Amino acid sequence: MTLQDRDLERALARLADDVVLTATDVDTAFTEFADRSTVAAQRRRTQRLAAACAAAVLLLGGAAAYWAGAGRTMDRLQPATPTVTQPSVISAADMVGVWTGMGLWTFYADGSGGYSNNADTLETPFYYTLKGAKLGVHDGSGCDFSFRLTSYREGKLTGDVLDFCGNNAPPVSLVRLSPASPAGTEIPMFSMAGSTPVRRVAQVGGVWLMPGTGMLLAIDASDPSRVTYALDDQGNLAKSPRDAGAVTVSSDGTVTLTSSQAPTFGCSAPEGPRTVLRDVRVVAAQSLEASGGVTSTCAWATVPAGWVMVSDR
Repeated sequence: MTLQDRDLERALARLADDVVLTATDVDTAFTEFADRSTVAAQRRRTQRLAAACAAAVLLLGGAAAYWAGAGRTMDRLQPATPTVTQPSVISAADMVGVWTGMGLWTFYADGSGGYSNNADTLETPFYYTLKGAKLGVHDGSGCDFSFRLTSYREGKLTGDVLDFCGNNAPPVSLVRLSPASPAGTEIPMFSMAGSTPVRRVAQVGGVWLMPGTGMLLAIDASDPSRVTYALDDQGNLAKSPRDAGAVTVSSDGTVTLTSSQAPTFGCSAPEGPRTVLRDVRVVAAQSLEASGGVTSTCAWATVPAGWVMVSDR
């Protein structure tokens, strides 16, 4: 202890000896002490409460920010709204067959097909897809066709053209000829007024429909030295017709269809199965009729006297 410390200690002792405390003084001092302690305690509680509130605010704010961010993340992670595909107006099975309306279009079950304006019905081959109400076609020449189908009823198919090999086109209306459909069988036999007798094979070239049925007769006269025919009613005219063979035309207007197939079971035909149409007359690009009648020998398909043209040449 230094000299200054001793002097300070003696001074404080003398001061304490001079101070006289009564009981009242002690009570007053204690009361003041208690009051100050209470105020201090309240202040500390208030400070702790304020700190707790601030922490709660920070916690809630952080939580809100987290959930807002999580919401945005969830929004980003939500799967894309699926594209609604319009239901198809026609089944894949009903699509198969030979149709008219844009020339002749043939659709097979395996997605292949072809179109033409003549007896070679697969002249331009294609592949097609049917997805919902959309029909897409890609042909052998590189052209693409796209249609939005709008209705199908009893063999009649309508649609809007979205792309026609890079061009615009009006809405289409197709009728299935083979296999037979109600719309196809309503095609009537046209009048033979103004008909001319057949003398050349080119006069009967084209694709003909037996009215009231799905039977098609395609006569390919593109090579006069080798004229052929195909006969079918199941939509297989180009690939696997019911009957096929050679065509000849005589000067008296007789048209003979000689089958390349064997005779039907139990039938004898020394010259081969054949159908003979006599005194055939034709209205160009419209109708054909064998006014002299039809004779069939061991033929695989029935050939009537009258036919309606659905595709020329």
